[in-house]
Amino acid sequence: MTKNPEIPDAAMNAAAAAPTSARLNVVVEWADIIKATGDVFVVGHYLGVPPQNAERALDVALSDMAGSPPGSVVDESRLLLTDLTRRGNIRGSLGEVLFFPWKGRGHIVLAGMGRLGTFKDTQLRTLARSLAQTVGRVIPKATISTVLIGSGVGNLKISEAVPGLLAGFAAALAADPKLEIGALRIVERRVDRVYEIVKCALQELPKIEKDHKISVKVEADAVETGGEIPVPFGYSWILAMLAQASHRGVASPFHSSLESLVAALPETVRDAVKSELITLGKDDNPRRLALEFRMGDEQQLDKSQVADRISFAHDGSFIRAAAITNMTTVTARDREMPVAWVDRIVRDLQAPLVEEAEDQAIQAYRYLVHPDLKAHLQSDAPLVLELDRNMARVQWEILRDRSKAEPIAVSRQVARQLRTSYSPRIGERIARDKMKALVIGDPDDTLKWARDEANKVKDILGRVMEVELRIGSSDGLEGLGRYRGIRPADLYDVVALLQSGEYDIVHYCGHAEFSAEFPERSGWQFKDGVLTAAKLEGLERPPTLIIANACVSAALSQPGGPAEASEKNRGTGNETATTRVENSPKPPGDSRLVASLADEFFRRGVEDYIGTAWEVADEAASLFAETFHKALIGDDRETPASIGEAVQIARASLYKHEHEWESGTVWAAYQHYGDPTRRLFDKKPTLDRK
Repeated sequence: MTKNPEIPDAAMNAAAAAPTSARLNVVVEWADIIKATGDVFVVGHYLGVPPQNAERALDVALSDMAGSPPGSVVDESRLLLTDLTRRGNIRGSLGEVLFFPWKGRGHIVLAGMGRLGTFKDTQLRTLARSLAQTVGRVIPKATISTVLIGSGVGNLKISEAVPGLLAGFAAALAADPKLEIGALRIVERRVDRVYEIVKCALQELPKIEKDHKISVKVEADAVETGGEIPVPFGYSWILAMLAQASHRGVASPFHSSLESLVAALPETVRDAVKSELITLGKDDNPRRLALEFRMGDEQQLDKSQVADRISFAHDGSFIRAAAITNMTTVTARDREMPVAWVDRIVRDLQAPLVEEAEDQAIQAYRYLVHPDLKAHLQSDAPLVLELDRNMARVQWEILRDRSKAEPIAVSRQVARQLRTSYSPRIGERIARDKMKALVIGDPDDTLKWARDEANKVKDILGRVMEVELRIGSSDGLEGLGRYRGIRPADLYDVVALLQSGEYDIVHYCGHAEFSAEFPERSGWQFKDGVLTAAKLEGLERPPTLIIANACVSAALSQPGGPAEASEKNRGTGNETATTRVENSPKPPGDSRLVASLADEFFRRGVEDYIGTAWEVADEAASLFAETFHKALIGDDRETPASIGEAVQIARASLYKHEHEWESGTVWAAYQHYGDPTRRLFDKKPTLDRK
């Protein structure tokens, strides 16, 4: 080990004699975590959040993809930690410790940080103690290399994170005399933060020893193994050298350069600047001076396509929100909000008229989004909204800031995830050469447009995969003319097809029913019953993607008004969604329908679910379906779109035509539950017709 020459040995080894035999050796290493020294390599993991930044770098290394060409698209399905997180196999509850063997290096360890927005210094102490206890027992005398968990931009300060980490380890060692840890190596890739961590650790050392009655030794490893010097800190270092040159005068080799620079300043400030530099230059430690001059806090960012995440939960009195992105973490922000106000926002944004939508969406944005989070809704990166049941009712897709030309779901990819109390069922992906789709249209014989849409989707997907098309019921099939020869969509047969586990994509166009009292009874309306997610219990291989271009059943809509108008138009099989929209200013629907169906299907292993929060016009539904599926398979594109891209493209196609329908905001009715970055195809698929 090479000690940093700028940190005096006397300060580095200032630990007093230990009152007990417990000892904690702390080393601060300037390195990239994937190149660091150690037996186990630790990163924090938020509950349900796919790997980002340091965790993602370890995921790439663990998945043997570190040698991928620069700029190449990473195959997300091959990233082990990412895949296990998405499938619910990795949780991340506070203090949970998971080991993953890393070939030739030791183990990668994920330390659970709990729910996004809840991680503070107290939680860090809990995490650190659990980490020390677990690793110390599983791998005695291990060298534990860890990033400074929780200290990302916008979260804990270094002055909070270092004491929390050290206190947690010290508490574990003091409580168990048999626990042995070889060393705790805090790994940091930025040299300026290395200096701050060392400084903070040395300052905290006496308190840790006193509180926990153990001996602590702090060292710094200056061997650069993948570490970086941020450009702003490089500027600061230059200023530190100029200050030292000012103090040394003609004895400094930079004296003439300094005089030239000062001479270029306005005459009124020359003497003051030079005097200040001379004073500061008395400190002969360039590291300390550079920290004084530090011009910025540049964060080295992961350039990969990882979605931003913002969580919203409502406890009846306050909205609690938090965010995590590749740039920053915003811990919990509370905003007082009566339930009645949330109800009002949901009511106003349910299929609003175009001329009213913008003002209502801007007002809702002001009420719902804490000022500290507004900037994170305006990024171009894919966005995942993590919502509890109360906030899932809100039509987030339509929200907009007054300064922006477009609503958030038009300007960026937006998907949702619902907070649930259970782990999602683990879906088993089976690798195969080609994909299959099941397309279901008008299974209760009431929606002519749904039959046309089903045929159109079959034609698009049929270019690249095998498609099973089912239209109408057995009773209504006769007399449909051009639909003869197509097998009916009987509920019994459709469940059997899904139970076969052969289908990757399911596209449904028809009616949906929602029961607020019994959400598990919600589902798709067939002539001979309702297809609920419960009917798919025990599914060995669920579909990856479900698209439900469904109209909400009038019988389960809000009582009176729109529901009654819609009910009068049902039953002929020839009425269209456009007719129903014209008869009611608020088409029947409920955001809870999409959330409930998505939640129930996720329990059976489905990964992405797209549904409508209110009834949409038939032309709009058909345009969304056509645009979405073409983008998904890469039609008229260089590469196939991710699911989030395809949804965004389809939403945007409706947004451009929003004045053409009575309720032109139909684009906002589409809600995507899942992962916007997931791809079904890495390259354009082709249909093998052999």
